[in-house]
Amino acid sequence: MALAPRWIEDPLTGLEAELTVVQPYQAHKWYRCPGCNGDIAPGTGHLVVVPTDANDLRRHWHRSCLDWELRHGHRRRHRRT
Repeated sequence: MALAPRWIEDPLTGLEAELTVVQPYQAHKWYRCPGCNGDIAPGTGHLVVVPTDANDLRRHWHRSCLDWELRHGHRRRHRRT
């Protein structure tokens, strides 16, 4: 049974967004996390935030990075280059 979607405010755009959990077995591609600018490798569980009115702004996040952004707001912090 699938979980119901969770709705949050996208920390990058401020828009209402759907939050989806991607399990490790579902992750087949490389992504870049906007929270730390680090890689999310295939096989790594992570979260996807998709603004309801802007699907093209979909972002894949490390769980810890999104948790930090939701707690502290979008502020500049040390990011990997």
